[in-house]
Amino acid sequence: MQVRDGGRRQGLSRRRALHVITGGLAATASFSAVEAGKALAVPLPGVKPELEAASGVPLPGTKPQWVDEGLSREVRTIAFEHQWTGEKLNVPYYEHGHVLIDALAEIDHILRDSRNGQTHPTDPAMLDILVAMRQRLGTDAPFYVVCGYRSPETNEMLAEQGGGVAKNSYHMAGKAIDIRMPNRDTATMRAVALDLQAGGVGYYGRSNFLHIDSGPVRSWT
Repeated sequence: MQVRDGGRRQGLSRRRALHVITGGLAATASFSAVEAGKALAVPLPGVKPELEAASGVPLPGTKPQWVDEGLSREVRTIAFEHQWTGEKLNVPYYEHGHVLIDALAEIDHILRDSRNGQTHPTDPAMLDILVAMRQRLGTDAPFYVVCGYRSPETNEMLAEQGGGVAKNSYHMAGKAIDIRMPNRDTATMRAVALDLQAGGVGYYGRSNFLHIDSGPVRSWT
């Protein structure tokens, strides 16, 4: 897997950190090399990369690389509309085996913590899950973002207020997103997400949104 940045291609070694500054936005992402055309894997919070690399097998808390064979090997596009900021984004983030760093910076920005403006690198594997969902739902409509990245300060505040916010939420690692869609009900979205068996799926029917993350396969309501 390679990353394309402004027309230049850079080979990736395991756990190499890429520092990107695009349009005044800064992002840092940690990637691992996988077969060409497949989604990138990003280490889960608390897992020491050197231990995982030495063992040769995933440590507890990690999961095998999820790949949906229906995902395009040419271009993958994601579309968001943020419910609180009103911002919209429709951008290809993957082209011909390359994750596009400039696009990831734009995605990091729209998914920032809307309470304090903090950003965090977004896991491309989570984007792949969303693209696979949209394909199976048969729509090009954007995902309405209820919550993307959540800073530790915001997460702590929400946890203190109750409501089932996890203290070690995947939102704080750029691996989770809360969404709804304008033309698909959340129950249908949940069924599609569960069928993918790609990560975490949380259904919040009363609040009308779906939690999706690229962590271990699990579900809750």
